[in-house]
Amino acid sequence: MRLSSVLRYRSSFTLYCQSTSAARSTAIPIPPPRVRVSLAARHQPWPSMPNPAAWNAVLEQYARLHNPECELPKGVHLLSDSKCVTIFDGYEKAKYHFLVMPRYPFPLESSSSPSSASTSTSISVPSSHLTSLEALRKSPYCLRVLHALQEQARQVQEMIEEEMLKKEGWKWPIHIGFHARESMRHVHLHVISSDLISPKLKNKK
Repeated sequence: MRLSSVLRYRSSFTLYCQSTSAARSTAIPIPPPRVRVSLAARHQPWPSMPNPAAWNAVLEQYARLHNPECELPKGVHLLSDSKCVTIFDGYEKAKYHFLVMPRYPFPLESSSSPSSASTSTSISVPSSHLTSLEALRKSPYCLRVLHALQEQARQVQEMIEEEMLKKEGWKWPIHIGFHARESMRHVHLHVISSDLISPKLKNKK
């Protein structure tokens, strides 16, 4: 679902709540609708968490949050569902740069275990399988995790393209992929525009 559709739904839902609350004896205050923020890079590093982890374990810490939309520092969260969370890259290398990560626990249906159903006890992907792309590639759950990452990355791509057209009048290529060598713990998929315009772009890779 595109962001514009979500916002239209939220707006309609707010109007419905306002009309129904007027008929109640005790009015329930309706929170103001969320203001859409620009998807363009913030040019600021990730804020520290209340219990900061080692710099290379920040993504792992983010992935473990129960409610990332509320618990992530302001200006970090973009999109999340039960399996993945997308954040603004804190060291962006382009005008649009996001990281899509599997959440932990990453839920699995009871029938998703690679072993037989009679011996299966797994309800989520082990955290050790999500520490790096290399670890994930060796996991029997690799394809399930990659599929979830791809699905959310496509949503992010559509959101970026929508903003490009609205603000610039045209859209340019968006790349989706992994770093060959990761500097941060926890699997993360990059969604980055091809302009490579950023004050933090120092090295050619």
